[in-house]
Amino acid sequence: MVLLSIALLCFQSSLLARPLYLDEAPPELRSARHLLLAYKGARIPPTGQSRTREQAEELGIELLRRAHAGEDFLQLAREYSDSPNAKEGGVLGTFAPGMLEPHLDEFLFAATTGAVSDMIETPAGWTILQRIETEAGVLQIQIDVKDPGGRGASPCARCAQVVGKLSSGGDFAELAKEFSDDAESRARGGQFAIYERGPRDKLLKSAAFELSIGEVSQPIRSPLGYHILKRVAPGPSIRSCARTRWVRLRAILVQYDLAQGADMAHAPDQKKARQIADALAVRLHAGEDMLEVAAEFNDDPGGKKRRGDLGWIHRGAPNITPMLQQAALLPIGQIGDPLLTPFGYLLVRRER
Repeated sequence: MVLLSIALLCFQSSLLARPLYLDEAPPELRSARHLLLAYKGARIPPTGQSRTREQAEELGIELLRRAHAGEDFLQLAREYSDSPNAKEGGVLGTFAPGMLEPHLDEFLFAATTGAVSDMIETPAGWTILQRIETEAGVLQIQIDVKDPGGRGASPCARCAQVVGKLSSGGDFAELAKEFSDDAESRARGGQFAIYERGPRDKLLKSAAFELSIGEVSQPIRSPLGYHILKRVAPGPSIRSCARTRWVRLRAILVQYDLAQGADMAHAPDQKKARQIADALAVRLHAGEDMLEVAAEFNDDPGGKKRRGDLGWIHRGAPNITPMLQQAALLPIGQIGDPLLTPFGYLLVRRER
C-alpha cells in the first residue's frame, strides 16, 4: 500500500514528525486515487489472489491503454482495483511532499489534475495513480428535521419548495438566507465549507466531490436533516469557512531508558525523566524562551539544532500521532503540560 517516506536529511530527523516541513509556509497538498492490481507473491500478499505478477502486469497495461484512450479512471478503479476501497473509487487521500512512497510521490507532485501515471510496482502490487482535485468549496441549504423557525411546513415540503425555486433559476445564496436552518452558513449566503479529500469520505463530503463546479445536489439526508449542496470554486470568498488543517509546533522531548528510540545505556529511568520534564515545564511557564531551552535540552534527534521546531503538521496526515493531534488543539502560543508518549515525556507549544 502506501509507504511513508523516511528518507530525510540528518539535521531534519525526528522521532516525532516525519517528514519535517520547515519552510515559512506550509507545503502544497495533492490528492490521488489509485487502481491496485494485486498478485500472488507480492511483499504484502493479497488474500485469495491467484493472479501472477505477469498476469497483473498484462492487465495493467490494458487498463492503462483504456484510461489514456479516454475511459473514466474512476469506473476502471471501481471495476478492476483490488484496493479495499475500490467500490468507493480507490481514493488514497491528500498528501504533502514526502508522505508517499518515492515513485508515487514523484508522479503526484509533477502531474496535472486528472493525469494518470504509468504502472508503479509497490509492495501490494502494480499501482496506477491518478491525481484528483484536493478541495471542494460548498454552499449549503440545511433543512432541519424539526422546525426551529416555526414555519409549519414539513421538512420534505420545504426541500421540495427550495428545489423548485432553484430549478426555476433562483439564486442559491438568497434562498440559503431565506430557507436554511443552519444559522452560521445562512448568514454567509450558504457558504459552508471547503472540504479536503480523504480516503474514507462519506455523506456531504463524498457528495460534494461528485458534483461539478456550479452543480447543485438533490437533498441529502443526514442526522441533522436535509442538505442541498452547491459546489463552488474554493476561492477567497469562501476561504473563511475552511478548517485549519496545518499547525506549526515546537517540542522538547525527554526520553527515559525504556522509551522508543532511547539510548538505554544513557537515558534516565522514567521517574527521573518525569522530574526533568517537570523542571523544564516550570522554566517555560516562568517565561524562559522555549527556543533557548530546546537548544539546551532535547532528546529528539536534531531537535537541539532546530530549537525544537517540528515544522508544519497536517492534522489529517495518515502518520500523525495522537500526541501531535492533541497538541494541534492548543491555543496558539500555549505550552502543554508534560505528556507521556511512547518516545518519552513531551512538552509542546503551538506556534501557529
